[in-house]
Amino acid sequence: MALREFACFLRTMREKKADPFVTMGSWAGAYGISQFMPCSYLAYAVDGNGDGIADLFSLDDAMPSIANYLRVHGWSEDELRQLAALRAYNRGSYGRAVLAYAARVEAMPER
Repeated sequence: MALREFACFLRTMREKKADPFVTMGSWAGAYGISQFMPCSYLAYAVDGNGDGIADLFSLDDAMPSIANYLRVHGWSEDELRQLAALRAYNRGSYGRAVLAYAARVEAMPER
């Protein structure tokens, strides 16, 4: 897995003409607000603001990229489908935590 991700990372850096030492995020290679692995960047990143660059450090691009990832992995109104889509990103208890947090935010009174 690491070799595949490293190859995707190098491809992305070459295509973006980016400095890999500035772009690198987590110890595993995930980067940006969405913490996409390099191969996920290549597969799911979206240019949300139309500037020709899918920049995962920009909310304008990171949010549509996250939505694209979840859509491709089956997100729907059905909670079980939502959990399945979230588990494609993280197989642990992450999915349930995200849905519980979303429910709490949704229940908050508007300010």
